[in-house]
Amino acid sequence: MSAKDRQAAFARDSYSCTRCGIGSGERYPDDPLLRAKLTTSHETPSSESKVLLVTVCERCQRGGGVIPDINELQAKIESLNDEERTRLNRWVKNGRRAFSPEDIAWIQYGRLPAESRDELKTWLLQSDLQS
Repeated sequence: MSAKDRQAAFARDSYSCTRCGIGSGERYPDDPLLRAKLTTSHETPSSESKVLLVTVCERCQRGGGVIPDINELQAKIESLNDEERTRLNRWVKNGRRAFSPEDIAWIQYGRLPAESRDELKTWLLQSDLQS
């Protein structure tokens, strides 16, 4: 696979792991000492008939990290509202997470230089006060 193909996959997947949703360089919620490093993987989502190059973090690719307790996870899923459960069901059915517009905005915000993030944060807070 070429560097161009890898870059296209990263951009299409909003520079986030399609399995767990973590963005490049973000800290894992269950292991704050570890930062995500993204790579690509050949996968065939259940909704596709062809193999796709998708973005995954190294931890998801190797199957590492904390393995959740199925009963605790089931309890968390049961506590989701209808909209959240529908979204989760779609991800499970497709074999990958889809990103909402606010997810993409957050990911892009995190990639801005610090000065630009501060400027956008000020603008956003001011626009919320005016609403």
